Amino acid sequence: PWLSTEDQEKIRAGGIVHEDVVLNDVYCRPRPSERCWIVGEFGTVFRSEDLGASWARGVIERSQARGRDRESEASEAPQLFAVRFADEREGWVAGLGGVVLRSADAGRRWRRAQTGVRRSFFAIARSADRVVAVGERGLVRFSSDGGETWAEPADGDQPDVFSFLRDLDFDAAGKVGYMVGRGGLILRTDDAGRRWRAVLPPERAGRAFLPTAVVLLKRATPAADSNGSRRVK
Repeated sequence: PWLSTEDQEKIRAGGIVHEDVVLNDVYCRPRPSERCWIVGEFGTVFRSEDLGASWARGVIERSQARGRDRESEASEAPQLFAVRFADEREGWVAGLGGVVLRSADAGRRWRRAQTGVRRSFFAIARSADRVVAVGERGLVRFSSDGGETWAEPADGDQPDVFSFLRDLDFDAAGKVGYMVGRGGLILRTDDAGRRWRAVLPPERAGRAFLPTAVVLLKRATPAADSNGSRRVK
C-alpha cells in the first residue's frame, strides 16, 4: 500500500503505522469559516482550512507515561470519538478511557486534559459557559475553565442514569441543550448545562426512536441545523 513520507519515516525509525483506521467524527465551523476537523482510531486527528479540499495531521503531545505496557500505548494513541470547536482556534476532542484533548491553535497541536476518569467519552460540546463531555454508563463531566480541569455534576443536578450517553449538543446561544443515550434516553437543560431533566421519547413499533441532539435542538430552536435521526435497539 502507498505510504506518505511521514509514515515511511516512522517505519524507518522503528515506529508503528496504523492502516484501515476508522474515522468517528467530523466537525466544520459555520461559514464563512473554512475550517474542519476529523478524529478517529489510534489518535488520528486531521484538520482542513479549505473545507476539506486538503487535510493535515494534528499532533498530540506525548504524555509523561513511562514504560511500554498496553495501557501506556493506548494512552499515546487513544481512540477518539468526538471533536468540537468553540471558535477558529479553541477546540476539544473526547475519546476512550476518559481522554479529553485540548487545542488552542486550530487543531495543529493537542494537549491532554486531566479528567480523573477511565470510562469512555462519546461526545463533547460547548455551552454558553462550560464544556460538557458525556459517555458510558451515565458518565458526565464538565469544565468551566476551557477544558483545563474537569468536575462531575453536583448531586441533584441531573437524574441518576446508567445508560450510555451517545450524543450532546447546545443551541446557538449555548443555553438549551440535549443529551441522548441508549434505550431512548433524552435529557434536556435550559441553563447551559448546569441542571438536566429527563424527557420521555416516543415509542414506535416497540423500538425507541432516538433523535440526535441536533434534531431536538431544531424542534426547540428552529434556527438550529438538523442532521437527521437515528434508530436504536
